[in-house]
Amino acid sequence: MNPSDRFGIAGSRNCAGRHKPEVLAIIPARGGSKGIPRKNVAEVCGKPLVAYSIEAALKTRAIDRVVVSTDDEEIAHVSRSFGAEVPFLRPKQMATDRSTIGEAIDFTAKKLREGGYKAHVLVTLYPTHPFRTPALLNLLVQRLLEGFSPVTTVKSLFHTDLTIFDRNNNGCIIPLLRKRYGSQTAQKVFYRQYGLFLGEIYGSPADLPYVHVIDDPVSLIDIDTPSDLRLAEEVIKRRLFDFDRGSINACHHTHLH
Repeated sequence: MNPSDRFGIAGSRNCAGRHKPEVLAIIPARGGSKGIPRKNVAEVCGKPLVAYSIEAALKTRAIDRVVVSTDDEEIAHVSRSFGAEVPFLRPKQMATDRSTIGEAIDFTAKKLREGGYKAHVLVTLYPTHPFRTPALLNLLVQRLLEGFSPVTTVKSLFHTDLTIFDRNNNGCIIPLLRKRYGSQTAQKVFYRQYGLFLGEIYGSPADLPYVHVIDDPVSLIDIDTPSDLRLAEEVIKRRLFDFDRGSINACHHTHLH
């Protein structure tokens, strides 16, 4: 699919003699946190957690602008010091435990539009995922520029015939998956959306999804508890992840109809 079929516009950046749609990355990072106090500015090997997402986005050539959406002055200051924009703070009522990421993203995108800036592609990067590579982000943004929307990442959930049970007509307890799918498919793989990346095309129907499976255990680290922080630090100290050249298995994706 030609991107112009989706966008119907010329973008603002000239790329190899051609214009491309404007790509905005928003990193939602509120000040409050349950599991880890001040989580988004918690240090991971001497660097604030939010900085890892900022740096990955800034190194991604396909992303034109990186904005952090926060209600917190300290997070705003830290984010700016690592090169992100924080043109305004979001209201505190949009940064509570009951607030949704969608509300924060919609508010930020709307405020930017009111200021005269209109992105054609929106990418959301959760700050709790420090292990991304520019190569992965470029790949996923490219799928958006090809016309896919939404583009998201998922992780595998393995269920075997020994994990879920049901009661049959005789009152016996049997493995549910064996009953439903048969013994040959009793071990089945399911997938769950994973917030490492979420992208969409403004004004385009969400009818051409692209799903990328993340199976690298390091990339799947999501900082939610102090033990997650310690794990991330061990990964960095042991140099188990290359932030610039992390490998991508481009075959692990699917186009869902």
